[in-house]
Amino acid sequence: MVGKRLAALSLVLALMIVLTLLISAAGDSTRRDTSSPNDTDPARTIGRTGNNSNNETCGNNICESGEANLPGGCGPNADPSCLGPPSYAGTCPQDCENNTNNSIWEKCGTFDNRTERIKCRLMNAERFANFSESDESCQGLRNRSLCVALYVRSQNCYKMDGERKDRCFMMVANFTQSQLAKEVNMSENKTHSREKVRHYMVLVLYNLQERVEKAVEKERLTVDEGAILVNKIVEIKRAILDGAAKTEIRTMLQELREIWRTYKADE
Repeated sequence: MVGKRLAALSLVLALMIVLTLLISAAGDSTRRDTSSPNDTDPARTIGRTGNNSNNETCGNNICESGEANLPGGCGPNADPSCLGPPSYAGTCPQDCENNTNNSIWEKCGTFDNRTERIKCRLMNAERFANFSESDESCQGLRNRSLCVALYVRSQNCYKMDGERKDRCFMMVANFTQSQLAKEVNMSENKTHSREKVRHYMVLVLYNLQERVEKAVEKERLTVDEGAILVNKIVEIKRAILDGAAKTEIRTMLQELREIWRTYKADE
C-alpha cells in the first residue's frame, strides 16, 4: 500500500511543520513581480547557446560561472550536439560528442510541463546522476545567480547527517547565530537576517526532495507520486527564493502536506 511505501518518510510532516514555523521568521514578501512561476515556465531555457561572453567554451575548457550547458552547450565554440549536465565554473563536459546520455537529456528537456520533466528524470535516474537541481529550481528567477550559488555551496551538506547537516545548512545560509530565533532577533539588519532564513528553508526543502527521490529509487513511491511531490517542492523553493509572501508559502506548504496525507490514506 502507498502508506507503507511512505513509512520511511514519516518525519516529512514534522519537517513541513517546522518549515511553516520558519515562515514567520522569514518576513514578508520581497518579490518584485507578484506573478508566481508556473509549471510551463519558458524561462527554463536560459543558459543555452547564445550567451554574451565570448570566453565560454565546452570540451576540455571552462564555462563562465552560472552558465548552463544545456542544448547547444555554452559559448560559440560549443558542440551543437552537446547535451551534457548543467555546468558551472570549470565543469564543462569533457567530451560532449561521446555523451551516451544525450538522447535522454534531450528527451526530458523537451517537456514543457515541469512535472513531466521531473518524471522523465526519475524514470532515468541513473542517467541523471550529475544533474544539478539548480537547473530546474533556479531558471527564470530574478535572482538566479544567487540561487545557483546556494545550491553549489550546499552540496557537501547533503553528505552529512543529523545536526552536522543542519549546522552546515546554517553555515551556507551565512548564519551568525546557532539558532534561528537568535539569528533574526539579534540581527541589526532584519531584512538581511530574514533572507538568510529563507535560504535555510530552501536547503531543508531540497533535503526533503532528496528523500522523495530516494523513495522512488527504492520503490516506496511510484514515479508519478514522486514527480508530483518533487514538483510541489520545487514550486515552493522557487516561491521562497523569489520573495513570495508568507501567506503564499504557507498555502503551498499546506498543499504539500495534503498531498502527503493523500498518499498515506490507505495506511
